[in-house]
Amino acid sequence: MADIENQWFGFVDRLYAVGNDIAENIRLEDPENAPVLGAALLMRTLAHIRATVILLRNDCIVEARTITRCCFENSLFVAALAREGEKFVQDMKNQELSMRKSRGELLIRDTADQPEHAGKVELREYLRQIANEIDKRPSLDPKGVSLRGSLALSYNFYARLSADAAHPTFTSLDRHIDKLLSGDSKGFSVNPVCEPDEGADTLALLAQAVIGVLIGVNEMWAQPKEAEAMNELLAEFSRLGEEGLDR
Repeated sequence: MADIENQWFGFVDRLYAVGNDIAENIRLEDPENAPVLGAALLMRTLAHIRATVILLRNDCIVEARTITRCCFENSLFVAALAREGEKFVQDMKNQELSMRKSRGELLIRDTADQPEHAGKVELREYLRQIANEIDKRPSLDPKGVSLRGSLALSYNFYARLSADAAHPTFTSLDRHIDKLLSGDSKGFSVNPVCEPDEGADTLALLAQAVIGVLIGVNEMWAQPKEAEAMNELLAEFSRLGEEGLDR
């Protein structure tokens, strides 16, 4: 399985290179339009690739899968931006204001027993202002966002990575319980248990998520040269997947 894992590492490196090529041909315009937000998601994804590779090479499987989950979330947002454009941008702005309002209200609540001061007065006024700007729009949770783009099935992988790595579930916590061959527990370990092929599986999932980001961003910025490169990478992705199934 080491051989196929090394092939996936090489493939992810090539995805990173294509992502960099796309980024180099992007010019910053309105910082709040859909293509620019897509480009920012591309930058975020490239950073996630670097982190995931470092974590995998240091046997941090849970952390690598958690960041891979972030890449799937990035791909869902890119797909929604590519399909809905300004409409989705407005929903993102609305979500941002809603989160700021929630954090401000929590701060007001948690400091209710403290003396009144200018900062609290300013915060209340700010909360009143943004309350008037917030519309009743759908929450941008990953499941809902997945239905607004072309990658609805990718939410299944996001949910899988949430359950086995990102969230403190029985499945993810069980990784930290050492077991005897009989299945009986013998203690705890800071090094999570992983399956022999889980490194390759994580890289394959990472590649799938990154491809979604690259295709969506390239669609928004219309770069024909990179579209050709993506077609070649898609063919290689299919080949690697088939080789992994044959092992």
